[in-house]
Amino acid sequence: MEISPYLLFWLSVSSLLFGMAVGVLNDIHRLSRILLGVRYGGKRFDALYQRPLPILRRPLEREGRIEKKRWLLPIVIFVQDVLLFCVAGVGVVLLNFYFNRGQLRLYTPILLLIGFLLYYFTLGKLVMLVSEGIVFLLRAALRILLYLCLYPFRQIASFLRKIVKKVWTNMKKTIANRRKKVYNISKVKQVMKQAERGFLTDTAFVGKETGNSV
Repeated sequence: MEISPYLLFWLSVSSLLFGMAVGVLNDIHRLSRILLGVRYGGKRFDALYQRPLPILRRPLEREGRIEKKRWLLPIVIFVQDVLLFCVAGVGVVLLNFYFNRGQLRLYTPILLLIGFLLYYFTLGKLVMLVSEGIVFLLRAALRILLYLCLYPFRQIASFLRKIVKKVWTNMKKTIANRRKKVYNISKVKQVMKQAERGFLTDTAFVGKETGNSV
């Protein structure tokens, strides 16, 4: 049974458009990779992430933190690529089923690939450049906002920490002085008892001198 040229034409157009839709899905995947440290904008965005932010006076990301996230990249990329190929494969099957009664036309995956590449090398480049800039601005704004919100609490915590440290230091000095005073008083009492019995040792004299100095 022949298929009308009208349906074949729409099969071709739909395959091309579906390829562009797969390109959009791929950009969504690439946006998630940006959060894990991938820089599609090149060295200019790497330098931007390493510049100190205003107010914070430190960069948005440090090399150590970026490297900690790198181990996730192979897993994320593998899962996303499998999902992308599954979507593309199922889409080709459904398009041929709908427009061509289930008979596979070899040009449909070719047109899908052409649509994907057209989007990837034209609008996709611009979308990723703008998206990476937007992601950086959003992350920087959120980091600065969080810093400003937490700043009063940090100052209060620092003030309380200084007070606690000062009180603890004074307590240790007071306890040390108290122990020293109790020790001297006991030595004085011991010397007085020895004096009442009519004899004093060299140790007693030393204790007495120490007691008098209190």
